[in-house]
Amino acid sequence: MIQILLSDLAVEQLSEMPPKAGRKMLDAMRQLRTFPHSAPPVVLENYESYRQLIARPYRAIYRYLEETQEIRVYCILHVRRALPAPEFLTHQIF
Repeated sequence: MIQILLSDLAVEQLSEMPPKAGRKMLDAMRQLRTFPHSAPPVVLENYESYRQLIARPYRAIYRYLEETQEIRVYCILHVRRALPAPEFLTHQIF
């Protein structure tokens, strides 16, 4: 079964969300266990391996690692906020 891992940053961001939005995001993440490629890829340079799960008004930036059957959620932010630099995302602790 696919395991979903949240970075420390994503856990913090999730805890700061309004409860209803947080539940909506968690429900959307659970769907990724069945369909890990269902969310669209991030279409920006240097983000080629990232996908964005939209649960309005928030989005979770994640990667699916097929070899380990893991979904790694790097951050969760409002859809209107700019994405952090990819270098920042790769240094997140899980």
